[in-house]
Amino acid sequence: MSRVLKIGGLMVHIVPSRGPEHRDPQDCWRFYRDGMIAMAKWAGLECVETTTDWAPEHLAHYRNGNRKKIPALRKTMRKRNTQWGDTVGIFRKTMETSQSQGLGYIRHFAALHPAHKSQAIAAQ
Repeated sequence: MSRVLKIGGLMVHIVPSRGPEHRDPQDCWRFYRDGMIAMAKWAGLECVETTTDWAPEHLAHYRNGNRKKIPALRKTMRKRNTQWGDTVGIFRKTMETSQSQGLGYIRHFAALHPAHKSQAIAAQ
């Protein structure tokens, strides 16, 4: 999506995120705010805003363990008591895809593989 977006263009990304967040060491099953920010950085986008519709049971999980986290979670909610469990990210394209962190990573590892070395050099 980033590749076809014009500089300054906006993209909305909606992903599922229902269920309690866990950090062992990280939660890669659902997308939350930190995942949206990382995805934006990878693709050369600015994360303008991101929200998560936290489930009541998610907040209850923190009431029993880490009550201090609840205000931060509520601050990033669009709507309380919703049936949906989505995280919504709004992004603005700030750089060409060819300059993004993700493409730099791909170039680096392609250069390490002899069969792709000439392709990586040509892409630069």
